[in-house]
Amino acid sequence: MPTDTNPRTDDPSGDADIQFKMVPKPPSSRRLARLRDAWQALPIVPADEDDCCERLMRRVGFPSRDVSRTWLTFLRALGVVERTASGFTRTGTEPTAERLRDGFLDRILLARETLRVVARRDTDHETRSGPTTVETAFERLRSDVPTYERYKNPDSWESIWRERTEYVLEWLVALDLLERIDPDADRTAGDDEPGYVVTDRGRDRLRRT
Repeated sequence: MPTDTNPRTDDPSGDADIQFKMVPKPPSSRRLARLRDAWQALPIVPADEDDCCERLMRRVGFPSRDVSRTWLTFLRALGVVERTASGFTRTGTEPTAERLRDGFLDRILLARETLRVVARRDTDHETRSGPTTVETAFERLRSDVPTYERYKNPDSWESIWRERTEYVLEWLVALDLLERIDPDADRTAGDDEPGYVVTDRGRDRLRRT
């Protein structure tokens, strides 16, 4: 998976201007609850990355430091964790669904574009061929993958970013911006592949931007 931020800046004081690439694999259930568990596990007094990762492994049960680091960066992207000169600290405001939607769409690289791809297919009635699949979304977003990512991983960037597209779609579902259509519910979605359609909340968010 991509492992760093979009390098416009990585100054701790400039988080609002950063878009983040790291997106963890969504849990199979209780996704927002799991996210809040991770937020609560982090310190109020700033701590370094190693300490924060150890807390996440111990208190939330993440299996490795790499997984914990991805979650730490993800929470930072969502605006519920801050990086200061002294380390990382959770913010004092609880991560509500609305706040998480703002952070996800504004600061996760290609999140808004992914939502727009699904919404545009709905608007253009392309869903007659079935809901938007991961493969369809990735093909529409392929040209938006940063050039440096292709050079960094010339033999694997497509599989890396296809998987990332799936993770972004599933987090959009967790945030009630997309609805997941399982193959059993709609066999036209693909070969045993789920599809995605935009929700009313997702359409409303796009109209506001």
